[in-house]
Amino acid sequence: MHVQAGQQVVVIGGGQKIAVVVPLRQDELNAVPLGGEAAVEAAGRTLAGRIAAIYPAARGDSVPEFRAHIRLPDAPDGLLQEGMQVTVRLAAGAD
Repeated sequence: MHVQAGQQVVVIGGGQKIAVVVPLRQDELNAVPLGGEAAVEAAGRTLAGRIAAIYPAARGDSVPEFRAHIRLPDAPDGLLQEGMQVTVRLAAGAD
Protein backbone atom coordinates (compact mmCIF):
# COMPACT_ATOMS: atom_id res chain seq x y z
CA MET A 1 0.00 0.00 0.00
CA HIS A 2 1.44 3.33 -1.03
CA VAL A 3 0.47 6.90 -0.27
CA GLN A 4 1.31 9.59 -2.78
CA ALA A 5 2.99 12.85 -1.78
CA GLY A 6 0.37 15.40 -0.87
CA GLN A 7 -2.35 12.79 -0.41
CA GLN A 8 -4.61 13.30 2.63
CA VAL A 9 -4.14 10.55 5.22
CA VAL A 10 -5.26 12.11 8.51
CA VAL A 11 -8.76 13.36 9.19
CA ILE A 12 -9.59 15.00 12.50
CA GLY A 13 -13.23 15.62 13.40
CA GLY A 14 -14.59 17.87 16.12
CA GLY A 15 -15.41 15.90 19.25
CA GLN A 16 -14.71 12.58 17.60
CA LYS A 17 -12.00 10.00 18.15
CA ILE A 18 -9.01 10.56 15.93
CA ALA A 19 -9.01 8.54 12.72
CA VAL A 20 -6.27 8.00 10.19
CA VAL A 21 -7.57 7.44 6.67
CA VAL A 22 -5.57 5.10 4.43
CA PRO A 23 -6.22 4.61 0.70
CA LEU A 24 -6.71 1.01 -0.48
CA ARG A 25 -6.93 -0.50 -3.92
CA GLN A 26 -9.70 -2.97 -4.68
CA ASP A 27 -7.20 -5.86 -4.83
CA GLU A 28 -6.13 -5.07 -1.23
CA LEU A 29 -9.61 -5.28 0.32
CA ASN A 30 -9.53 -9.01 1.12
CA ALA A 31 -6.22 -8.61 2.96
CA VAL A 32 -7.47 -5.80 5.22
CA PRO A 33 -10.20 -7.08 7.57
CA LEU A 34 -12.71 -4.77 9.21
CA GLY A 35 -11.76 -4.62 12.89
CA GLY A 36 -8.18 -5.59 12.04
CA GLU A 37 -5.23 -4.19 13.93
CA ALA A 38 -3.22 -1.22 12.74
CA ALA A 39 -0.13 0.56 14.01
CA VAL A 40 0.37 4.25 13.28
CA GLU A 41 3.84 5.74 13.73
CA ALA A 42 3.91 9.49 14.20
CA ALA A 43 6.19 11.96 15.97
CA GLY A 44 8.41 9.15 17.27
CA ARG A 45 5.52 7.20 18.80
CA THR A 46 3.62 4.11 17.75
CA LEU A 47 -0.13 4.14 18.37
CA ALA A 48 -2.37 1.07 18.29
CA GLY A 49 -5.59 1.29 16.34
CA ARG A 50 -8.27 -0.77 14.61
CA ILE A 51 -9.88 -0.53 11.20
CA ALA A 52 -13.30 0.89 12.06
CA ALA A 53 -14.70 1.30 8.55
CA ILE A 54 -13.88 0.91 4.87
CA TYR A 55 -15.62 3.19 2.39
CA PRO A 56 -15.46 3.58 -1.39
CA ALA A 57 -13.79 6.74 -2.62
CA ALA A 58 -14.54 8.70 -5.78
CA ARG A 59 -11.74 9.08 -8.31
CA GLY A 60 -11.53 10.76 -11.67
CA ASP A 61 -10.67 7.53 -13.48
CA SER A 62 -12.38 4.17 -13.54
CA VAL A 63 -10.03 2.45 -11.05
CA PRO A 64 -11.97 1.62 -7.86
CA GLU A 65 -10.40 2.94 -4.67
CA PHE A 66 -11.38 2.60 -1.04
CA ARG A 67 -10.46 4.30 2.24
CA ALA A 68 -9.81 2.44 5.49
CA HIS A 69 -10.61 4.53 8.57
CA ILE A 70 -8.39 3.60 11.51
CA ARG A 71 -9.56 4.63 14.98
CA LEU A 72 -6.87 5.58 17.50
CA PRO A 73 -8.58 5.57 20.91
CA ASP A 74 -5.41 6.30 22.90
CA ALA A 75 -3.90 9.07 20.75
CA PRO A 76 -2.75 11.96 22.96
CA ASP A 77 -4.38 15.30 22.22
CA GLY A 78 -2.39 17.32 19.74
CA LEU A 79 -0.06 14.50 18.65
CA LEU A 80 -1.65 14.08 15.22
CA GLN A 81 -2.35 17.07 13.04
CA GLU A 82 -4.25 17.23 9.76
CA GLY A 83 -1.92 16.76 6.81
CA MET A 84 1.03 15.38 8.77
CA GLN A 85 2.97 12.38 7.50
CA VAL A 86 2.59 9.11 9.36
CA THR A 87 3.55 5.49 8.74
CA VAL A 88 0.69 2.98 8.89
CA ARG A 89 1.08 -0.77 9.21
CA LEU A 90 -2.02 -2.90 8.72
CA ALA A 91 -2.32 -6.48 9.94
CA ALA A 92 -3.15 -8.57 6.87
CA GLY A 93 -5.95 -11.11 7.20
CA ALA A 94 -6.34 -14.41 5.41
CA ASP A 95 -7.09 -14.22 1.68
